[in-house]
Amino acid sequence: MNSILPIYYQIKQTIKTWIVDREFGPGEKIPSENELAERFGVSRLTVRQATGQLTQEGFLVGRRGEGTFVTDNVGLIEGYNFEFHGLIDDFFFAQIADIKTRSTHIERMAASKQIREKLGLDVRTTEIVRITRVRALRERPFTVSVNYLPTETGEKIEEAALY
Repeated sequence: MNSILPIYYQIKQTIKTWIVDREFGPGEKIPSENELAERFGVSRLTVRQATGQLTQEGFLVGRRGEGTFVTDNVGLIEGYNFEFHGLIDDFFFAQIADIKTRSTHIERMAASKQIREKLGLDVRTTEIVRITRVRALRERPFTVSVNYLPTETGEKIEEAALY
């Protein structure tokens, strides 16, 4: 786990990734708090904080005496999956006023075999969009994030929206 981000937040993001990637489908029961606590090596309270936030966001539903289940709201899951989201810093650090995007660059580039495979693109795909952002914390460079997107998604993103 990343020592900069709170543990509960990292667990929350991991579970959300499981949901979006359909490791646990709509209506499916997720592991118990005890099982998740053991898997992540944390207390049940930490797991409860993560799952509680996911419940508030609508991704999970708790059923007394039965467990915690992935929402049946496929639109929420698919909508989240297809919106543009950057790295964890977009979720977490956007809340901190001292983090600023210093520069961005959007470009079309040849799609390598590796990137095509990672994005699940057809072998005939020849081009993708790469977005590079430099972020600063208290006016000092802090992170460089590089995102690769299918062209049809990347074309819709305006550089001004990345600041």
